[in-house]
Amino acid sequence: MTRARVASCAVFLMAAFAMFGGCDIFGLADTEPATIEVYPSELSLAPGDTAWLDYIVRDGRGKEVKGVSVRWQVPSNEVVSVSSNGRVIGYTPGMTRITATRDDIAGGASVAVGTIRFDNVRDLAIAAYRDKYGLKVVEPAIAPDSTMANAVSGLPINRPTTPTHFVSTVYGQTYVYVLEMWPDGRIQSSRFVPAVRPEGAVRLAVVVLDYPYTNFAELLDTHWRRAVDSMKADYRHWAESVGWSEPLLSLDVVTVVADSGEVSPLVRSSLKAYLAKLGIEYDVPAVINLDPHSRMGGLYVENNGDPWIYIGCFCPRWQDGVELELTPNDVQDIAYALFHHELGHAMGWWHSWGGGPPGTRLITNPAFFGWTDLTGDGWPEILSPTPYGAPRRFP
Repeated sequence: MTRARVASCAVFLMAAFAMFGGCDIFGLADTEPATIEVYPSELSLAPGDTAWLDYIVRDGRGKEVKGVSVRWQVPSNEVVSVSSNGRVIGYTPGMTRITATRDDIAGGASVAVGTIRFDNVRDLAIAAYRDKYGLKVVEPAIAPDSTMANAVSGLPINRPTTPTHFVSTVYGQTYVYVLEMWPDGRIQSSRFVPAVRPEGAVRLAVVVLDYPYTNFAELLDTHWRRAVDSMKADYRHWAESVGWSEPLLSLDVVTVVADSGEVSPLVRSSLKAYLAKLGIEYDVPAVINLDPHSRMGGLYVENNGDPWIYIGCFCPRWQDGVELELTPNDVQDIAYALFHHELGHAMGWWHSWGGGPPGTRLITNPAFFGWTDLTGDGWPEILSPTPYGAPRRFP
């Protein structure tokens, strides 16, 4: 074949690719299953009720793939059972998650059986806020406790877990109001003043107790600065993703490194006296104690509105008494534990609220902090003049 004929063949193939949408004319499009969508994604049943789940399998381009079977699974048959064709029967009050799997991909649906379910939890929450606290809210933040966030090498893993109950929050001007609502009808309510309101600027004074083998002083202007900046960016990126012009929470962080003998790490008055000597003002003080001979995780303590954060030597690769130099991932873990997990407690977060959205490092559902617009008035609820649909702001 002459060079001219080779070139003309190449031109013909390029034209055919363009005319028929690329290589699909040869049947080479990616039609392998990539995702499974289960619907409905939320199912409400009374004991003895029957319902059906269905699913759609899509390829990497989002196109439906026909004729793909899945395996239905449920952690146990105590709350519901599910058959091989997606038939669900409710048994006892509770919550669970049903998954449809095919090879290494899966999709799922959350199921609530009992008195409090997906189809009525909003109305029951509204009534509870009204009856217990006199609040006239119409769109409280509500979600099942369906994920837990864990920091590993600076990146949380949002693992779907079996939900147990619903959580609801509303933030007033002074208090945060919390409902925990179980499918069997139990509703536990609480009202308290968070040490830090989850909006505006928060000043954190961080004292790091350095040890000869932790090399933290060497990392202060490199790995630690980058870790702090990345935590600040988490709040900024979330705000941008939902259309807010600026982050609802901003961190003003001052970090000092002290010799291990200058501050008693588990004595709050020692930490406060050291910061007072340096003339550092703050909203929340924190101490990072990286002594592997005294291992502890994170600790948040509050006494009459006076908060304090302790971060111990919890890095996963460190073992009791083993002296290792800090790596960039260790520094990210420490920053995440301080600026997301423990600071989250200062803003009112409980572990039972669950983890943050997949793909983020937020400690929980942003709606629980009032960071979303639930009523469609263009305001995040934490700043709205009519928060959660109430006629006016409330305490």
